Amino acid sequence: MKQMATTSQQGVPYRPLGLIASALENAGFQQTFVYEDLVFVEYNAFLLRMEENGASVSLFFNVDSEMDKREHIAHEIKQSGRNCNLDVIHRGSYRLTHDDEKESIDIAFFESGL
Repeated sequence: MKQMATTSQQGVPYRPLGLIASALENAGFQQTFVYEDLVFVEYNAFLLRMEENGASVSLFFNVDSEMDKREHIAHEIKQSGRNCNLDVIHRGSYRLTHDDEKESIDIAFFESGL
């Protein structure tokens, strides 16, 4: 039986929450909520999704976030991520909606090929 690797080829662990928290802090941001592989930042302005390869992290902006700030934020997060051996890639945006019937939150990702 094949076991799942716990670290990536670069020595970055699977779901490297500590490295992501450091990268965010170094860039001047704060994580506000973590759910499974998602790290919500700055009260839902954007999120980071931890990918299968520990070093790979996807960046998504909330569709309601300020468009004029996205480029600067993406640059800061990518640079800070590099300093923590993370490869942060801006993938697109997302929308959160509340499902009253299920009493849950749904998230839709819109990948944009950036």
